[in-house]
Amino acid sequence: MRITCLSRFFKALGLTAALPISASLLMISMGKALASGQFSKTCDNIHIEGIPFTKSVHLVADCMRRNGSYNLRTSIDVNELITNDNGHLRWQSRGDFGESCEILGVDDSYLGTTCRARNGQHVDDAIDLDEHIANINGVLTYQ
Repeated sequence: MRITCLSRFFKALGLTAALPISASLLMISMGKALASGQFSKTCDNIHIEGIPFTKSVHLVADCMRRNGSYNLRTSIDVNELITNDNGHLRWQSRGDFGESCEILGVDDSYLGTTCRARNGQHVDDAIDLDEHIANINGVLTYQ
């Protein structure tokens, strides 16, 4: 994975890293993250594991439990949750985007891809995984 290329890709899409936030704001958002969406606020080592152009696309992370300990290497199959809609990523159950998209990586909570459109062209796109992936007591969950 080329980190500089990935960073340029996300900048081109208008996605930049979030500004640092105060400890008190982090604690507020952390409580919320354990309940709904926003998994990236309470998970570390966020990455994608899988085999290119297959049905194997797993979001993997180390996620904080309510008691402050971490569940190491929790994962969720995002291939079942996201589809390739003519080159663009969309949330959809039984999505199966992995067979027609090349995974570029995860930057913060954004999954970057290059997907085949119906006309055969390749389209760069990203989807915010925080929209529907939550950390529920240390387990990545779709909501």
